[in-house]
Amino acid sequence: DWTKSTSTSIGSPEAMLKELELVRERGWALDEQETLADTSCIAAPVFDARHRVVAAVAAIGHANAVTPERYATLAEMVLSAAKAMSREVSET
Repeated sequence: DWTKSTSTSIGSPEAMLKELELVRERGWALDEQETLADTSCIAAPVFDARHRVVAAVAAIGHANAVTPERYATLAEMVLSAAKAMSREVSET
């Protein structure tokens, strides 16, 4: 049974698979008040040397601050941090 956390949560397994495809293409995920009302998030994976996801980096804030106009800038910052962490993880 598919349960939504908020009214804006992804509504079906099919929609989730479509969203995951988009996440893989662009390299980061967006949560627009889907988990918590009034909270949005942009996140990117941290990879180890074998390219396995071992962690994530996220920018989380009130939906008034994490707005569509800021997605590109925040995504760039999150991706940069995730890539730096991936390099560090891969070297240890």
